[in-house]
Amino acid sequence: MAEKEQDKKAPAAEETPKQEGGEATEGEKKKKPLLKALPLGLSPVLLLVALLAIGSVALSAMAYMKMGGYQERYNAALLAARDPGNLAHFKMANLKLRDAGTYRPGTLTIVYGADFGHHWEMLKVLWDDGVINRSIPRQDITQMILRFEQDVLSLEPKTVILMPPLRSAVRPGQLLVWTRVLASTAEAMGIQPVLAQLPPIPAALDKSEGGYRGKITALNRELVCMGKETGWPVLDLYSPLAGDDYYLNDEYCGEALCPNGLGYRELTGSLEAILDSLSTSSASRPPVRLAETPADP
Repeated sequence: MAEKEQDKKAPAAEETPKQEGGEATEGEKKKKPLLKALPLGLSPVLLLVALLAIGSVALSAMAYMKMGGYQERYNAALLAARDPGNLAHFKMANLKLRDAGTYRPGTLTIVYGADFGHHWEMLKVLWDDGVINRSIPRQDITQMILRFEQDVLSLEPKTVILMPPLRSAVRPGQLLVWTRVLASTAEAMGIQPVLAQLPPIPAALDKSEGGYRGKITALNRELVCMGKETGWPVLDLYSPLAGDDYYLNDEYCGEALCPNGLGYRELTGSLEAILDSLSTSSASRPPVRLAETPADP
């Protein structure tokens, strides 16, 4: 009887190690976690690397989106540190112009300014008349002074149109002094200076509640007075575009502060008229009709 009981227990004893150390069934394989299938010590490392990679990509994307709006200002600041006057902007163009077979000293008219001049694309129609543009956006009057020798005097033009930058209008006294210095320097080098008034700006973009409107009209009035005092012609870029409220007329509003194509067409006509007056006069200081003094807004 004891032997029979041992025989009955034997299969049960044999099944136990088979279940513990034997091969797992298909159902058991499916229930095993994926991480346990990896070599010992590798699972936590892979998990950490994956988390770090995902975090890095997320942070990079967030940083890119955050920095995107500041990239232009960062590049401008970096350029200003390396080249305050941005002489590199027109350096090669000036060399190419002087090396051209058609170049003749004393024949060019240079439009010299900042944002308003830079966006004056219609000036290209006057290339055959010797009008070239040497305006760089986002510059102030001090930067224009730094590059005046390279971008104006070195080209020996006949006429230079001095367009004051809007960003310097917040210090009108300084702007007028330096404009006079540039004009006097040009005249001493035999170049006819022309003082250009600032165009009006859109009312919606005058964040100082009429502050810029007043500064622009005051500055333009002082430029007219300077022209009468010195005999320098004044190019009126204000009254052709100004509305009844002394802001930019709605039909001439373009992107940001600058006029649209129709507005620049009006300014191009004003420039052509004053250049015709200068070319037909034999006087050293041609008697060009000066712009009228704008009324106070």
